[in-house]
Amino acid sequence: WQELDGVTYFYENGYPVTGLRRIEGKLYYFDPQGARAKALGIDASYYNEHIDWKTVKAAGIDFAIVRIGGRGWTSGAPYGDLRTHEYLMEAQDAGVKTGVYYYTAAINTREAMEEAQAALRTLDGIQLELPIFIDMEFSGENPRGRADRLTTAERMEIIRTFCETVRHAGYSAGIYSGQYFYQRTLYYPALSGYTIWMANYTYYGQLPDFPERYDIWQFTERGTVPGVPGRVDLNVMF
Repeated sequence: WQELDGVTYFYENGYPVTGLRRIEGKLYYFDPQGARAKALGIDASYYNEHIDWKTVKAAGIDFAIVRIGGRGWTSGAPYGDLRTHEYLMEAQDAGVKTGVYYYTAAINTREAMEEAQAALRTLDGIQLELPIFIDMEFSGENPRGRADRLTTAERMEIIRTFCETVRHAGYSAGIYSGQYFYQRTLYYPALSGYTIWMANYTYYGQLPDFPERYDIWQFTERGTVPGVPGRVDLNVMF
């Protein structure tokens, strides 16, 4: 390990390592120049089954963003996640910082308000270190999903309604989506007041080719972390 000008590096054979590395039993992420990321995290839902959060923390995971609910992309029916409280309580007990996300399929601001209020009811005052995120993306049946053909203006109003509702309740707010969605379907300058969580699965540890600010980068959906059964999404903060 070496620290230069406040930046931490790990060297092997005289060269700084890059990408996701396991060192002395813990996971770390290093950018293409070898600078260690500030934090490494996962996002989790019911489909990750039972997670051993103490093992996850010991493996080097600093934060977790937990699904709190969503809306069906065809039916429009809202749903919860059966493991939300379990994950939040056990992650926090293990010292893992937490946030939550809600998968939106809202088609108007009334439904966006309903989704934000559902997230707040589920939390019931649980404190978070990270935001409540609205997860906005194309459906798995694009363009047949109920929200797939919204205009940019309609999407921005849904985001604003959701985010300002959770802010009014005392939580910070954020948006999750893929890089393409941010660039092609949203008006990015209007998102400046929110935390930006972006998915882009690059090759060979390269950073996203994205000219705007992003706060959290989801860099793979096929990560493996001790304490999590199967594959899990991995995220990093620089």
